Amino acid sequence: MGEKFIICIGMTILLLFLPFGMTMLMTGYDKEGGEIKKSGIIVEYEEGGQLLTADLEEYMVGVLAAELPADYEEEVYWAQAIIVRTNARKLVQQGSNLKAEDLNMGYYSDEERREKLGETRYQEQSDKLKSAVASTYGMVLTYQGNYIDALYHQVSIGQTASALDVYGQDIPYLSSVDSSSDVESKDYMQTVMYSYEDVSNALSQLLGNVSGDGTASSDAGGILAGVGITSENYLTQLAIAEKSPAGYVKQVKIGTQTVTGEQFKQAMNLNSLYFYMEAVDNQLRIVCLGKGHGLGMSQYGANQMAKEGADYEKILKHYYTEVEIEKIN
Repeated sequence: MGEKFIICIGMTILLLFLPFGMTMLMTGYDKEGGEIKKSGIIVEYEEGGQLLTADLEEYMVGVLAAELPADYEEEVYWAQAIIVRTNARKLVQQGSNLKAEDLNMGYYSDEERREKLGETRYQEQSDKLKSAVASTYGMVLTYQGNYIDALYHQVSIGQTASALDVYGQDIPYLSSVDSSSDVESKDYMQTVMYSYEDVSNALSQLLGNVSGDGTASSDAGGILAGVGITSENYLTQLAIAEKSPAGYVKQVKIGTQTVTGEQFKQAMNLNSLYFYMEAVDNQLRIVCLGKGHGLGMSQYGANQMAKEGADYEKILKHYYTEVEIEKIN
């Protein structure tokens, strides 16, 4: 009787702690200690004027902090962690080192997060960050066995863009999908008014860079005059020359000069390539929809999906068509 009782108690304890033990084995995360497994991939980055190194998994904590708002849902943090890891491993492939600038993502140090959020919110976000990195340990996105280019943006125009639409290249997992909740975002629409002086300063620098002479904007009027633009005609001499089938600007005509939509976007500090221009009260008005390039996962849309109960897997497989979430060693 005593032996049976002891066995019964032992089995009960085993059943209670088995899920925890399996979680530790699979993810490497101890919710008490917040430990994160290492990947063996070293990231070189600069902080406070010093060149530092960190394991990719540890570095990802600072990346997630910079790439997502602190109040976003935990499932979005998990999805973003898988995206970051995928892009990093695609860059590294068989190597073991990675430069932060090659990853091309933001990064917040602990000190920056404390200063930005305050101690209470910093602690809350830290738990979310560490859990996202550790709980998704080894998870990556693949298409037909290869790492994908896991592109993402902040807010779509109500549906994501396709690679065919933006790049002219068909990439199956970067298809256009619905993200209609994005229209509710405060960043969905950007409206900016520009005077001739504003336009002159911004575009003269652009044209100087395009021509290769690096002309300074101090000769702004002269540079624009060189392509046939003056303060009297600038509202009619700026025009969208080409759009993609979905409406993203591919080329803009500046007088007699033509630049890419991306070059114009950067020069005018626009949120996306989905915009139109019009003359209003002798000024140039540009209305821009969405924020970012529109490809891949919309972070705002993903957060709305998470609020409605979607987990990270459903979010990722919605925004990246026909992909697999694989767990690598």
